[in-house]
Amino acid sequence: MTLFVLQDRDGLMAVRFATSPVWETQAAVQVLADERAGAYHASWLAEVRADASELWLAPLLAALPRHGYAPDFLVPPPPSARAGIAEQLAQVRGADPAEVARELRWCQQTVHGQARRRLLASLLTDPERARDHLADRLEDAWTRLVAPFWMRIHDLLQCDIDHRARGLARCGLRHVLGHLHPKLRWTTRGMWLADSSGRTVEVDQRGLLLMPSVYLWPHLAAIVEPPWLPTIIYPAAGIGLSWSNTTERTSVSCGAVCSGS
Repeated sequence: MTLFVLQDRDGLMAVRFATSPVWETQAAVQVLADERAGAYHASWLAEVRADASELWLAPLLAALPRHGYAPDFLVPPPPSARAGIAEQLAQVRGADPAEVARELRWCQQTVHGQARRRLLASLLTDPERARDHLADRLEDAWTRLVAPFWMRIHDLLQCDIDHRARGLARCGLRHVLGHLHPKLRWTTRGMWLADSSGRTVEVDQRGLLLMPSVYLWPHLAAIVEPPWLPTIIYPAAGIGLSWSNTTERTSVSCGAVCSGS
């Protein structure tokens, strides 16, 4: 398990929610390669298959495995609650080449498949160029796969955050943190995330970032390595109706506040 230690008052006071268009973009790319996601995103997949076939996604797919380490510089925690895609792509392009190289090496060590390892090895020959190349691929994926649907996606993400905010006001932070996902558990020591890492992450005055995601379902994800802000990404409420009409999505995502997630 990963333990996010939240015992310092300053850390607790800095817990916040945000949305991330660059996170949703990389997660959308992963959905294309994950057959299990088809049941949740079938109508979206049907609409984007043609556009996706015209994109060169191999470098992103190599660097963003479902299993193993995925570089955090490609999904930097957003600096504000509603960061735009241009702002976040600038974050990616501003990553330190030394950090890029370090994270790509970690990815190469954990990724499965010789083809992916070879692609990562080629990227590692010039980390600065690799960073810019991967940022360009993210921008292409955003433009063709996510941007046409962003208003719908953003509405659902914001509805989830509004739902959690009402829970905070009526039931307190403990309730909100304890009902984000079945694999997340609030204890007196902090947040336990059920995974195999065995890591302990000290949450300092920068706080803990919580991000709902449309494309992540049914998984959880976390950013735990320095220098990045500790972040937990969880499936947004109402994901089963992501591609249905707005009225249905709103009724599901913004429902009961203190009776669960």
